[in-house]
Amino acid sequence: CQATIIYVLVNCLDLPITMAVRATGDIKKYQIVIGLITLTFVPLCVIVYLLGYEAYVSMIVLSVIYFIALLVRIIFVRSIIRINYKTFVVKVLTPIITTTIISFLLSICLTSFIASNLIFSLVLSLLVTIGIILLFGIRRSELNDICRFVKNKI
Repeated sequence: CQATIIYVLVNCLDLPITMAVRATGDIKKYQIVIGLITLTFVPLCVIVYLLGYEAYVSMIVLSVIYFIALLVRIIFVRSIIRINYKTFVVKVLTPIITTTIISFLLSICLTSFIASNLIFSLVLSLLVTIGIILLFGIRRSELNDICRFVKNKI
C-alpha cells in the first residue's frame, strides 16, 4: 500500500503537465519520449522478478520510473511554455514533499505508539494529514478560497 501511495503521489503531477503540453499542440515528441520512459517498466520488472525480489518491489520500480518521467515532463514543459524550474520546485514540489514526509512520519509514529485498532489508526492518520496539509501544503490564499467555498455551500 505504501509503494502504491508513493506511485500515486508521483503520478498525480503528470496530468497538469501533460495538459499544458497538449494545449500547445506540440505533443508528438513529448508522447514518444514519455512513452519510452514509462515502457521501461516492463523489462525492469522482469529483471526484478528474475532476481527474486518480492512483488511489491515492482511498485517501487514504477514509482522511480514515473519520477524520472516527471523530471523529463518538467523539462518539456519548460521548453514549451517557459516555466521556471525554481518557481515549480518552490511552489509545487516543496509543499507536496514537505506535507508527504511530515504526514507519513507523524502518522507512523502516532499510530505505532497510540493507536491500538485499525479504525482509530485510520482516523488519527487522516486528522494528522489534514492538519499537515493545512499547515504546510497550501498557501494562505488557497486556504481562504477553501473557506469561502465551504461557507457558500453551507
